[in-house]
Amino acid sequence: SIDELRRHIIESLEADLAEHSSDADTFSELVRYKESVSSAQTREELMEIQNKVFMPASEMSREELEAAVLQSAEHMPREELVQDLSAAYEDMSLKELHESMMSELQEMSR
Repeated sequence: SIDELRRHIIESLEADLAEHSSDADTFSELVRYKESVSSAQTREELMEIQNKVFMPASEMSREELEAAVLQSAEHMPREELVQDLSAAYEDMSLKELHESMMSELQEMSR
């Protein structure tokens, strides 16, 4: 939903604000983006802001993706994290789940 997207972007911006609190220019720019997110009326506006501020996953290295996922997970409430992880697998058959897990294990061992 639009509220979930807004919350996600704001949480990401808040993490960046904490990280860049000593850099006045970057901090000010992030505050402006956060204000834009708060006043955005449509999903398209939010997506446009998100694309301006954050690097698309397709352009990130594996290490950057892992760091982003871990950082995001650290800020999620436990219940939301469990719900998201469960949703990723709940519609799979046992065979599909097994294949997915084996594939993920192979990927992790690389």
